[in-house]
Amino acid sequence: MIERIKSFFVHIVRKSDLTANIGIIAVLCLLSVVIYDVTKTEVTVSADGESFTVETHAGTVGDVLAEQDIELIKHDDVEPPLSAEVEEGLIIEYVPAQHVNVSLDGSEEEVWTTVDTVDELMEELDVAVSSHDEVEPSLHAQIEEGMTIAYEEAFPVTVVHDGESAQVWTVAATVEDVLDEQNIDLGEMDQVEPDIDETLTADADVTITRVDMITETIEESVSFATVRENDDSLEAGTERVEQEGERGTLQKTYEVVLEDGEEVSRELIEEEVVEESSDRIIAVGTMEQETVSRGRSSASEERTDKEEPAAEETTASSERETETAEASSSSQEEASSSSGTEAASSSSSSSESSSSSSENESSSSSSSSESESSGSSWESFQATAYTASCNGCSGVTATGVDLKANPNANVIAVDPSVIPLGSKVEVKGHGTFTAADTGGAINGNKIDIFMSDRGSATSFGRQSVQVRVVD
Repeated sequence: MIERIKSFFVHIVRKSDLTANIGIIAVLCLLSVVIYDVTKTEVTVSADGESFTVETHAGTVGDVLAEQDIELIKHDDVEPPLSAEVEEGLIIEYVPAQHVNVSLDGSEEEVWTTVDTVDELMEELDVAVSSHDEVEPSLHAQIEEGMTIAYEEAFPVTVVHDGESAQVWTVAATVEDVLDEQNIDLGEMDQVEPDIDETLTADADVTITRVDMITETIEESVSFATVRENDDSLEAGTERVEQEGERGTLQKTYEVVLEDGEEVSRELIEEEVVEESSDRIIAVGTMEQETVSRGRSSASEERTDKEEPAAEETTASSERETETAEASSSSQEEASSSSGTEAASSSSSSSESSSSSSENESSSSSSSSESESSGSSWESFQATAYTASCNGCSGVTATGVDLKANPNANVIAVDPSVIPLGSKVEVKGHGTFTAADTGGAINGNKIDIFMSDRGSATSFGRQSVQVRVVD
């Protein structure tokens, strides 16, 4: 072929007509240009969202992009590959890679990508994003050079509050964060478990206890006392109700703590007597009928019997319980047939009476001595009874005895200024007790006897009893 072209040009030069030869050369050059243009391959290049058509003699896709001054890096996306041969009508897709920073659950990395949106990038990174997960910016955001994408995977947490339990999905770091997410407000006294600053983990339980403090006032009925008073206008062995008893009213104020609406504790903060109780007063007859000796001969002799009132035993109690013991001594004169004998008899009777009085005094002194040697003297007290099962009662005495754990404990409540706490106290007819408790209404000569059941305490009522400290 080359040889033929050389021969052709030699032939033209040898021609004599130079002008004709120049015209032929011009035609051939034009023809060459036409042939060169006609033999170019037409391809379409798509880059940065724009498409344009180029004609090229380039052999590969890489050569085509180089002709267009497109600088490639290894992360760019080119389709078909750079080594692919150029063909007529070929479409070349070129997508430049963009550099972004990605944070996955706090772990950061640099990523080159050619995708258009955040959602596509998550898919490219094999991250399955659920509806509970948090992605910033949103999945629909367009990828931009140098942008930062943060992804947090949600985890389940169980939240218990206000009587409800619910599982929630969250990416919150602390208990406080999840409460804010759920719009749960806390009261001043509310309790949270775990602590509000605690870091949360998957499947954690968050429990909120609502705590309230209220003041509650209740009224309790106070039993009346039964007071028995000696009455010498009534015959011995008879009784008469002088005044019916009336119950009083005691108002108690408690500070009550509630957790989720349930009472967990209460404390007595105030106690006030609204209405005093009125004692039931019973008159007890002490008058004895006169007895007449069979041998008396005159009315004057019939009146030799004499009655002496016994000393009343008074109580230091604020109650009006009084018991009077009446002792009488009488002497009888035996009638005699002569006045001399009668006088002698009278003298003898006087002597015997004197001797009897001395013996009684000696006996009384001996009895008093025995009483003092075994403890303090007997005193009159007002006694009531109580249990540990009353509303608001803790069951623990002022000295720390747990009455609920020791239902058979012999314990009484006293006024410590009258009977020291810890003393052994004998209550006549009821046994020996330990002074181990106090009470707001137990003042002066009053005691309150602990009983294990409410029925016994109620039936006991209020009684006047004899009390002495034995230890």
